[in-house]
Amino acid sequence: LRLGYEHLDASVFYRFLDSLDLPALEEAGPAGPDAAFAVFMSDVRGVVAALDVQPLLRSVLQWLLNQRPRIDQYLHTDMRLISVVLKTWAKVGRRCRAILADEGVGSLQLEFGRYVFESIGQVLELSPGALQVGHLKQVALLLEATLRGSWCNIAVMLFYEDTVVASVLFLAMKKFVQAEPSDVVALKGKEAFFDSIVAAFGVREATVVLRRSDEYTTLCVELGRFLARCLRLTVSVSLLRALSVMFGENSLVLNDEAAVLLVAEELTVLLSTSSVPPEWTPIVCGMLQRCFNACPPSGEALLERLLGQAAAYHRVRIRCLLMMLRSQTDNFAVQFSKTFATVGKPQHISAW
Repeated sequence: LRLGYEHLDASVFYRFLDSLDLPALEEAGPAGPDAAFAVFMSDVRGVVAALDVQPLLRSVLQWLLNQRPRIDQYLHTDMRLISVVLKTWAKVGRRCRAILADEGVGSLQLEFGRYVFESIGQVLELSPGALQVGHLKQVALLLEATLRGSWCNIAVMLFYEDTVVASVLFLAMKKFVQAEPSDVVALKGKEAFFDSIVAAFGVREATVVLRRSDEYTTLCVELGRFLARCLRLTVSVSLLRALSVMFGENSLVLNDEAAVLLVAEELTVLLSTSSVPPEWTPIVCGMLQRCFNACPPSGEALLERLLGQAAAYHRVRIRCLLMMLRSQTDNFAVQFSKTFATVGKPQHISAW
């Protein structure tokens, strides 16, 4: 398939897809229908991964839509099979984003995109105890692939107030903040959570939909706290990017002192232990300045407390930060970077 798919006619390829016979696998598989379905979806992912031609990928989308009744029945059986479905949709979504981005969006992509969101909605409505952080990671991958890519034109769905898409987007964000940060940062591919948050608040139509909810301010605050707790456990560019979105200029999160102080403490630790990638130092300094300006007395008290807890090496940096924050130093990030040029291996946070 990898060697010859570019020469296949779409109708021939469609017949090849039909040869992936799920009913036959269910009947012949010695391990039962559940195992057969897992094999079937694995075959689907293999086919999708091998494709690099638009007409054939569209054939896969149409074929999957035709398989919907049989696939949907597994979304209500076993959490392992639900994970298989989400993993497959994430693979399809990322491939569509890569291959179908430059062509116009037709009814097929819109239909499949909506089907994906309906699948996500079914999963998110499961009882909290059944939904695991690994399932949420697959949801995050799907959201990022649909929000960032133009292949299914999620902006059109949101503009026309597609209730399914809007409700799934909001519910997914709510589920993310309910996850334990320690479980999230322990995952391989944890960046999916942070990237999907950036995507949700970076697509104008998505932000408009989220803002319509009475819970929008609460959601923003909860996301800000969630990201700050993640920052206590790990540092990555994806996480810093998400934080910069949630704690940007005029952010609603800046009105919540608890969230502001939570993230300000972690940003101060990062800057004082040289744990920030140099290219991100200006953004981190900007976030810290906004947090400090949001509640100066509490911000000063926070840094004074950290001064009392830190080792001498870190106290020098914290004292410099406090002085610059108090004086509203112009080019704060530039001045801080010049004073403490970041060279060598970053100090580990455990130095505290």
